[in-house]
Amino acid sequence: MSNVVAISQKDTPDINSLSDMTGKILLTAIGSNNLNIQGYNIYLRQAHDLSVATAIELLVDKRVDFYFYNEANIRYHLKKHPNKNIKIHPCCFTPRPLYLGFSKKSIHVQAVSNPNYSETLLASASNSRQRLASTSKAFAFQQALKDLKDRGFINKLEQTYFN
Repeated sequence: MSNVVAISQKDTPDINSLSDMTGKILLTAIGSNNLNIQGYNIYLRQAHDLSVATAIELLVDKRVDFYFYNEANIRYHLKKHPNKNIKIHPCCFTPRPLYLGFSKKSIHVQAVSNPNYSETLLASASNSRQRLASTSKAFAFQQALKDLKDRGFINKLEQTYFN
């Protein structure tokens, strides 16, 4: 799963929704998704070549108030570079599945028609015109990842490296 969280200075009150950020400065990378903050009176400060380390530095220096980023990346960075001045807020977005893709031109992909495809539904990872052939390397990779998840190994990796 991919989950976006907010980070701030440690003394910031808990953030439960975007409305709790009214009048504050949100740091974003130039060209990034502004995550539907219109209407909340949140000010943007945009930066080139933004990294988690740079975002934390700007937060600690009180040059910005918040930064949104993927929770796993933030937790990994903080595990490698602990910073007692940073607080993670589990607001303001719903976790979403994270997908891995291969180029359709890859030698490891063979596609076949998907008999479960429905033109009445929106196209998605689970509703596409084609699916992987069971003889392709990409399919074998997909099955291996599913097996690792089903056996709890992915969760164990997350606990080891991100928490």
